[in-house]
Amino acid sequence: MPPEYSLRFRRIWDFRRWLILLPALFGALATTAISFEVSSYFLQEQYFRFLDVHQRHETVLSDKLFFCGRFTLAAGLAIILVFGTTLIVISPGFRRRLRMVAWASGCFVLICLGVIFGAVRFATKPDRSIPLIEPVWTAEIVPADTGIPSYHRTRRMTFTDGGHLVVGTSSDLVSLETKAGHIAATQPTTNPPLLFSSRSSKLLIATGDLELLSPDLRPTGRKISLTGGFVEIASPSGASVVWQHYQGPPKTTLIDTESLKTTETFATCNANAITDHAVAESVVLIHEGVQAIVVCDPGTSTRVFYRGGGGFVYLTNESMLVIDGSRLTLLDSSGKIQAEDEWPDDNVTFAGASRDGSRFAVANERWGWGDPRRINKVSIIVYDTATFRPIVQIPSAWVSALSPDGKSLATSFAGKTSYFKLP
Repeated sequence: MPPEYSLRFRRIWDFRRWLILLPALFGALATTAISFEVSSYFLQEQYFRFLDVHQRHETVLSDKLFFCGRFTLAAGLAIILVFGTTLIVISPGFRRRLRMVAWASGCFVLICLGVIFGAVRFATKPDRSIPLIEPVWTAEIVPADTGIPSYHRTRRMTFTDGGHLVVGTSSDLVSLETKAGHIAATQPTTNPPLLFSSRSSKLLIATGDLELLSPDLRPTGRKISLTGGFVEIASPSGASVVWQHYQGPPKTTLIDTESLKTTETFATCNANAITDHAVAESVVLIHEGVQAIVVCDPGTSTRVFYRGGGGFVYLTNESMLVIDGSRLTLLDSSGKIQAEDEWPDDNVTFAGASRDGSRFAVANERWGWGDPRRINKVSIIVYDTATFRPIVQIPSAWVSALSPDGKSLATSFAGKTSYFKLP
């Protein structure tokens, strides 16, 4: 082959070798997407562990910085893996510098991780300093699946009085002595009931029927059929539960928890929260285009109580707690705001209240990424109603119940039920 043809052939061959970089570009894009998902999975746990160890919580800015950092790291790794491998194959000069490239790649990864967590620390905010407490005892008792809606979590265990805690498992009702956690009584149940405490410290169980039991689970002989309706909500004092009918004309009825006799009937309201004598529900005011809470008096009369959205519950007959995302609002009997608090960038749900209204609890939830999303961390925060400030927190807790006087708390998580004495 003449020299000029040999030189031309080598040039064409070199050109074709470098054309390999074009599909490598598409390979780098695909690898970036895969690396991003993989880095999200592994770094997420480290990210939340970093926040927990340093007692900080994320903000919108820290979330964006963490996202950008993960993407930069993923893109860099894709370039290193795909283009690096391609250059090793086609370039002898690159192979000679492979050690230097490996050191540079390692430094790039370390710098990215350092920048990510440095930026996150800068953009996050310190957590509140809330005291932690240890349980008095822990029992291997597991409440039944909490299901949906979330307020069912407050109905899987209840204090009938200061000396007994009743837990509804998937197969039994279990009455525990609060002094040491010993089992006082058990009763088989086919369907996990919702549990309520009456104003005289007896136990109400709601399945297809509503039945009144003693604290040690003995029948009292009082029972009412809930055919065509259901009971899910009680008044703060324990004097009434609400029977919501789904058969026949719309109707909501209050039932006295001692006699199990109906007392008041509300023809137009669906109950989202009740007092001993009134029902409140969430509606949309059509003429204003806003969500609101209305209070229904017996009969058909209604009145706007509060303009705003979110879930709500009565703490006493005269005070209501509204939870809207991360914001807590305390309202008086006229609907005026008495106090507010907020947990930025977290999700807050109701987790129980004492029968005297002196204290209430919320579940503070932190969500991770993924599809579907999952809760990364949850804790129970107990509030003093008078000051509207948290007094203690219990990490890794889900189901909870406060004693009638607010001086004790029971929680359940990961197959265990724990009992706490509150300061």
